[in-house]
Amino acid sequence: MLRAAVLGVVLALAATAACPQDYPARPIQMLVPFPPGGIVDIMARGFAQPLDARLGQRVLVVNRPGGGLTIGMVGLAQAPADGYTVLYSPVTPITIQPHRMKNLAYSRETIVPICQTFENVFYVAVGPKSQFQDFQSLVAYAKANPGKLRYVTPGVASSPHLAGAELWRKAGVDLTDVPYAGEASGFPHLLTGEVDLGIITTSGVASQKLRPLAVFAGERVKRYPVVPTVA
Repeated sequence: MLRAAVLGVVLALAATAACPQDYPARPIQMLVPFPPGGIVDIMARGFAQPLDARLGQRVLVVNRPGGGLTIGMVGLAQAPADGYTVLYSPVTPITIQPHRMKNLAYSRETIVPICQTFENVFYVAVGPKSQFQDFQSLVAYAKANPGKLRYVTPGVASSPHLAGAELWRKAGVDLTDVPYAGEASGFPHLLTGEVDLGIITTSGVASQKLRPLAVFAGERVKRYPVVPTVA
């Protein structure tokens, strides 16, 4: 069965020495491996704001998109291991990309997960003007028209891309993935119908008023009780 969600964590480079008692003595840089305006970027800024007050220092969000989220992770790995650079990211850079990219400038062993802050639930979703009203009709059309349907993902080997690829394989259909720099970048084309559907987060479905056809979860979610699970 497909996994229900991707877990979001805050990560920091492993340090061999303990932080001094006066930490933090200066602003902290929080790297985000997505462009501004996406759901992870918004959550990072929402997380940084109360952290400012708690730590008594500014937490500055810096966007480092690209490379399947590895550019942000490389930025973390190349920063001094002093606690003044952290990364707010899904786990993709350390759970997926090391298996598909060679010679990355970091390894799982050099990264310390600090805490989980969110859980992303994904949906197969279409624009409000789409002809598809349910998942069954989508699959039926895809079987009759191999490769014709195009779906939005926030990048190659992202969790939505892999979840969609597994779903289409198990459903016996062929769809074409259209990778974007982030989920928000694909919304305009999804709304106009230039792409047919997407693997979209709960926030994206709600904010863009998309029509969810199926949810990647073990059971139906309360927010959309009539939407079936991919299982």
